[in-house]
This record gives sequence, C-alpha cells and structure tokens, in this order.
Amino acid sequence: MKHSVAILHELWLEWGGLTSEEVARAAGLEHAQVWRRMSELSRAGRIVVTGEKRKNRSGRMAQVWRLK
Repeated sequence: MKHSVAILHELWLEWGGLTSEEVARAAGLEHAQVWRRMSELSRAGRIVVTGEKRKNRSGRMAQVWRLK
C-alpha cells in the first residue's frame, strides 16, 4: 500500500506521465517495487498508459503512465 501511494503521488505531481523507472527514481524506490505496483494500479483503474514511450536507462522503450 505504501508503494502504491508513493507511485500515485509522483504521477499526480507529473501530469504529463512517467515511466515506471522515472517513478522509482522520483519516489526513492527500487524499480522492481514500482513496476509490480503499476500493473496492480492499472487493473484497479487508477492509472493508464498514455501511448507515449520513452527510452529508459537500458535503452529500451518504456510505457509512460498517468493518473486516470
């Protein structure tokens, strides 16, 4: 629950959306702690994919998420 609240807070601060890696960095969490919660929050209807993708640190394209 604590991680979900932190994720929602960071997405609320950044209305343009963030990747899970960007959320992790901003919230001071490990990436694995964040991406697990992102799918849960999506299934719960709290966040959605924007359709935008950005390169993450590994060079892969990552989904950008925002509050619903």
